[in-house]
Amino acid sequence: MPPGYGTGVPIFELPPPATKRWGARRKAMVVAAVRLGALTIQDACQRYNLSLEEFLAWQRALDRHGVPGLRTTRLQIYRDSDTRRFRQENMPTTPRLSSEPPADFPANRWNQLRADLAAFVAGPWCAEAERLGWSELDLFGVDADRPYTRIDALGLVPALNGCHIVELTGDTAILETPGGARQSFRRRPGRPGRVLVWDIKA
Repeated sequence: MPPGYGTGVPIFELPPPATKRWGARRKAMVVAAVRLGALTIQDACQRYNLSLEEFLAWQRALDRHGVPGLRTTRLQIYRDSDTRRFRQENMPTTPRLSSEPPADFPANRWNQLRADLAAFVAGPWCAEAERLGWSELDLFGVDADRPYTRIDALGLVPALNGCHIVELTGDTAILETPGGARQSFRRRPGRPGRVLVWDIKA
């Protein structure tokens, strides 16, 4: 099915792929197209030669400040202030994981989790998850008694195991494995018996 078919955002209404001058209205059209399913985030980034961080910045600016927030000069101000605000509010509450694996975690899997956690917190998906309403347990939770073997209790980051996030909604993450395969992770809000991964008992 061609992009835009049956979604209410025909492909011919989108800015052309060779667009160089990005006004606020054009940016808003691309964000709307992704939200209505005319394009995936990955398609939009490839079509318009955007970085993931740039597209997510458009999305956040539109949500928080409306179309005027997508004007180039204002976007940079909003992006910088949003980044500082999010890191000030969240970075201090995300401790580094110990180098020693706790409980039932194999050493190699624990080391991968440490790398996944550091990359997630430093990258653009952390702020996007916060915007979409993912809680700390949704992102960093594990089962309190069997944090490794209870895979049904894993939050998004402990479930990554070297995968990269390519799309994120309020309920689901699409992950890409190192081999290029795609798989989905579904958010599990309110699941009992979980703790944050850095609170696992030794």
